[in-house]
Amino acid sequence: MSFKYCEYSQEHVPYVQRFNKRLKDGGSTWEFYEDPTPSWLAKTGDGADHVWRELYVAVENGEEVRGAFCLKPQKFIVNGEETMLASWQGPVSEGIVDNKYNMLGFLMMRELERREPRLVAWGVSASLKELLDRLRWEAFGTPVVLDIVHPFRFLRQNAFLRTSRVKRAVCDLLAFTGAGFVGAKLAQLAWRIRGQYQRKRGFQVTTEPKFAEWADELWAEVRNNYQVIADRSAVSLNQLMPTGDWPNVTILRLAENENGKTVGWIAVRLQQLEDDKRFGNLKVGSLVDFLSLPGWEATVVEQAREHLRKQGADVIVGNLTHRDWIAACEACGFLSIADRRLLYVSPKLVKSVGSPIKEWGPETHLTLIDGDGPLGL
Repeated sequence: MSFKYCEYSQEHVPYVQRFNKRLKDGGSTWEFYEDPTPSWLAKTGDGADHVWRELYVAVENGEEVRGAFCLKPQKFIVNGEETMLASWQGPVSEGIVDNKYNMLGFLMMRELERREPRLVAWGVSASLKELLDRLRWEAFGTPVVLDIVHPFRFLRQNAFLRTSRVKRAVCDLLAFTGAGFVGAKLAQLAWRIRGQYQRKRGFQVTTEPKFAEWADELWAEVRNNYQVIADRSAVSLNQLMPTGDWPNVTILRLAENENGKTVGWIAVRLQQLEDDKRFGNLKVGSLVDFLSLPGWEATVVEQAREHLRKQGADVIVGNLTHRDWIAACEACGFLSIADRRLLYVSPKLVKSVGSPIKEWGPETHLTLIDGDGPLGL
């Protein structure tokens, strides 16, 4: 077998369509994009991009696509220095339905490392976890945070707790007896007591149409507070979260009353799901991205929580990595489920940072907008 790794173009579309059909016929739910132009973060080519996505296909003997992957290069600050890192999506190979191509996933990972040695992967399947362990990538466990607004609907609708007949019966019992409501509220109270924070005063919250100079001013002040963080300049943020387009966020800006100085912002999303594999038919609020001055984290999270609750969210979720933001969510009553999502980093990235990820993982600031974005939320 001979594979050529090509940037996905219009000429490959029929190959990808046949590739997707073979995967479906083989019983897989995986598929690759049938449009070579990314619908999110397409590269403009004018040199002004801070973040973009690149799609690649593995072509066998110039005849058929047997695998594909996506790279997302992005400006980061690592130990105070600006550099380029990349996250990736996939790789998906025909090996999941045809043993003849079992090694292609490994070969594509090597190609990913060749194209961008400093890689991150946040949230991977069990099969990819095994592969990354073999490639000596380092892993760091990160939590999911949950604010259960309507316990009855959550217990009846969420899919990730209702995975067996016994678990469904327990969830229903808790829902219909009211024990779930009481338990959820007591748990939230316990988290609040454990993580009490000093409430800020003298600020106002505004909804902004896009990120502007105020975001750049905050970014300049806090960018070196994190050991690893993606570029949060207004240019990058507007590329990641464009006005009127996916992921369709609402931007909440917090500023001091006295001088108008921005102390923090948070981008949130609210979506009515239908037959979702995790949340069923719940209305789910998401903490998509956020940044603040030190000490303002919990106040920023609280404002997002109140906004999404008023908009009718049944549950509010977030994935995050930095210890201060995790503590802020806990102080606001979010339940924190540890090690729910693994952050993997390549050996070359570990070498660039200069220490194992277990040392700098808690000082890394990643949110739902990093990686693949808030897919499904």
